[in-house]
Amino acid sequence: MALSIKNYEIEDRVAVQLFSAYDEFIGMMSDKGQREHLKTLKAEQSRSDELFQQVRRYSQDFEDALRQVFFENQFLADVIKKYGVF
Repeated sequence: MALSIKNYEIEDRVAVQLFSAYDEFIGMMSDKGQREHLKTLKAEQSRSDELFQQVRRYSQDFEDALRQVFFENQFLADVIKKYGVF
C-alpha cells in the first residue's frame, strides 16, 4: 500500500490520514479490554460512549482518506469510476 501511495502521488496529508486512522484503529482493537467494551456496548449507549466515538472518528478519517485516494487522485479516479463502482 505504501508503495502505491508513492507511485500514484497521493498527497502526504492524505497518506498520513489514511495510515494514522488505520494504525489507531488496529491499536485499539489489539487491546482486549477495549474490544470487550465495544463488544458488549449497547446501541443506545454508543452516542455517549467515549471509546465508541473515538473508533467512529478513526473510521470516518479512514473513509475520508480512501475517498480522496480513489476518487480525487488524478491517476486513479477515472479507473475507479469506470471499473470499481457498479
